Amino acid sequence: MTDGSEIWKNEIIADGPMAVSPDHLVVQSKGVVHVLSTEHGKEEWTDQTGTLSAPPLVYGDHLFLAAAEQLMAYQLADGTKRWTQPIGTVEQRPALEGLHMYVPVADGRLVAMTVADGKELWQSDVGISPSEPLVHADHIYIGSAAKFFYSLKMQDGREEWKLDVGAPVFGRAAADATRVYFVALDNLVRAHNLRRGQRDWKHALSYRPSAGPLIVGTSVSTPGLSSELEGVDTKSGKVVAKLTLGEKLAAVPVFITSVKDGRIYIAAITGSLNNQWTLTLAGPPPMTPPTVPVTPLTVLPGVVVRPGPPLALPGVQPRSGGHLH
Repeated sequence: MTDGSEIWKNEIIADGPMAVSPDHLVVQSKGVVHVLSTEHGKEEWTDQTGTLSAPPLVYGDHLFLAAAEQLMAYQLADGTKRWTQPIGTVEQRPALEGLHMYVPVADGRLVAMTVADGKELWQSDVGISPSEPLVHADHIYIGSAAKFFYSLKMQDGREEWKLDVGAPVFGRAAADATRVYFVALDNLVRAHNLRRGQRDWKHALSYRPSAGPLIVGTSVSTPGLSSELEGVDTKSGKVVAKLTLGEKLAAVPVFITSVKDGRIYIAAITGSLNNQWTLTLAGPPPMTPPTVPVTPLTVLPGVVVRPGPPLALPGVQPRSGGHLH
């Protein structure tokens, strides 16, 4: 992160989304999943899965892959297959929380399963082509191409509230302690109350979103095929920041919080049709020290003490001569 210099290189040609953990990088190429070491880039194991229908997902020491209408769980370190469940076509990443996972199936089902063995716990109908679900507190927030957005109870999939959005919901939602934020293909970012579902604000984007919104501090950013990335205030929906990248974003940016100073940086890949791509790391501007006005000193600082009799402290009697010792 210090200078962007190359650490290692592997000649595998990735033809789909990747996944990463502190120790492993998951790459799909021509129907084969390759798991590489993040330290030196060497291949640790592979599996012939066929073309993945959803991005790979790493969760702890698990790797989840969806292909050929099946969901498969692997031991990330060595490729041992833990279980396989026929579930239908999965096009978006599942959401995981503790011992459970919540899988969006393209036919319109959200299926709750156990992480350990893939056992089904419950199903809920959320509409065709559901978005990637968000688990927040004890709720699941999910939309679909059926133009609805749902808040479901995590325990049993029961509907808490439902919104008729009027446009296909796209990408994973984001949430803070008060609101849930999501986008639809009408190019609007929406903020709704977590518990009751009423809308607090909406903000129009000048571009088509390429992923769901991202919360950065007290603002919300939504990436898209644009050379600018706006930051919208979580409370008001007003634009409070704008980052200009020069060329259009080619992938969803990644926000990184520095362990050194807690400042937030953005890593973004930009490019155009000439097949030239640029990786940029951008951070907040350096802090400017406050300016102190300089004026001529005309009066000495401090409080003027007038001459007079000595002060008498409570319980202390001055000795003769009126002086305290």
